[in-house]
Amino acid sequence: MAIHYLREVLPYLFYIFWFLMCIVNFNLTKKDIKAIKDEELVIKVKSLSYVGIIDKIRIIGFDYTISAYLVHSLLVTALLGYIFYYTIGNIIYTIILVSAIIFVLPLFNYLKFQSRYNEKLLLNVFTYIQTCLIYLREKRAVMQILNDCATSLEQPLQDDVFTSLEYIGETGSLIEGLDLIETKYNYSIIKNLHILFKGKYYEGVTNDQLYDHIFDDVEGFELTVNNYHIRRKANDAAFYTMLLLNSGAVLFLVNALGGDMVDTKSAFFQNIILVYYLLNFLTVVFYEWWNSKTVITD
Repeated sequence: MAIHYLREVLPYLFYIFWFLMCIVNFNLTKKDIKAIKDEELVIKVKSLSYVGIIDKIRIIGFDYTISAYLVHSLLVTALLGYIFYYTIGNIIYTIILVSAIIFVLPLFNYLKFQSRYNEKLLLNVFTYIQTCLIYLREKRAVMQILNDCATSLEQPLQDDVFTSLEYIGETGSLIEGLDLIETKYNYSIIKNLHILFKGKYYEGVTNDQLYDHIFDDVEGFELTVNNYHIRRKANDAAFYTMLLLNSGAVLFLVNALGGDMVDTKSAFFQNIILVYYLLNFLTVVFYEWWNSKTVITD
């Protein structure tokens, strides 16, 4: 079967990788886009291609090189292409599925990176709160606390704290400067921390009762972040395990039903398997999109 698959698919490999190169080099100018009838569709497709996605990946501090994209595409063509062809038995359907997955690979990785970025950001917020509380106990000035804390943070929170410091230095308004942070990181624990800062900055006193309350909340926040991370890993393992089991079940059914029971070469049967794979494909994309949008709000 493997040799037969290779004989069938090799003539089409050129077209698949030609398609891939078009995706990688999908860098149309505005003039090129205007020359095409449906400009909105072209712009949308470009935004989902490697050229459109790579900048978004780099903005959140990750990278997805063309070489990695090519390696992943080869693996998809070799492994998934064989599974698709073995179960469907239709080279055209196989090429459609493989091409769709290759096209979505950059988006899939972006959604994965976005989920990791969200988790990293949560840990950074925790570091910000915890460090500020420690410095408050040491009786440091508010501006010194913010400056010293910022040096121990990572992007993008570090830049946001420095931006807040610059704004306070230019305008003299601590309230508006801290609002810049609160607007982007809408956590009640951060707002309570900033209430402590305002009291210390304008009145020269620290509300010990509120300090103790925030300190207790920090422990709960850390536990929430850890549970979120563990739950996410468990959900990923369960989801992809179920997906693997479903694919195994399809392979088993194709073998079991082949022969006199069902004509697995019929167009009806091939269409059913094609729809099954398309639904799984959309489910994976939706699952990763949902994960990338799911964050702890409080």
